Amino acid sequence: METYDSPFWGSGGIGIHNRLKICRRAKLCGFESRLRHQSKMTKKRNRQDTEDRTTLYRDARWDQSWPSRCCQDLDQVEYSIVNDEVVHVAVLELTRRDPHPKFKTPPKSYFDSILERFDSDFQGRFAVQTAKKLGVEAYIIVFDEDMERLWIYNLSRRIGFKEFSKENYFKWLRAKHDRKINEFLRSTRAVE
Repeated sequence: METYDSPFWGSGGIGIHNRLKICRRAKLCGFESRLRHQSKMTKKRNRQDTEDRTTLYRDARWDQSWPSRCCQDLDQVEYSIVNDEVVHVAVLELTRRDPHPKFKTPPKSYFDSILERFDSDFQGRFAVQTAKKLGVEAYIIVFDEDMERLWIYNLSRRIGFKEFSKENYFKWLRAKHDRKINEFLRSTRAVE
């Protein structure tokens, strides 16, 4: 069984602007023959500005006020590609923490207010139910503006706000990908 490792795991994929760099990296890593399937992945941010270009649509959709006919965005769905199949890894809801003049580390009340927000509307429930349908767990990721510290809360199990350095967060995330890839490979071997 082939797995798509090294240059290809992530939370979005590649945009046309990165394909040349990725092709070179794939060749160096011995993935060149597998690249044709990777070019179908969704794109990475391809604009330098920070304008949210979906605001007009989202506002217009919100104004429809259809009872019980909702829409909700998820910040990210992490996935890997294995044997040309999408393997879901996690559903992430992202929250940037603005710096506070008094607190380097946020107090418990800060994290409680985040959970209140997710519990007071259907955002948290939607993330958990979507994750369940994908066979993964939902997480809230709180990150400092400089991305040097992140806090993870497992929304599916209702535990956490564990602090990570940037390096350890991405190790944690990579391990989740590796675990799901291995689960997928074991399940496909069992079928054969």
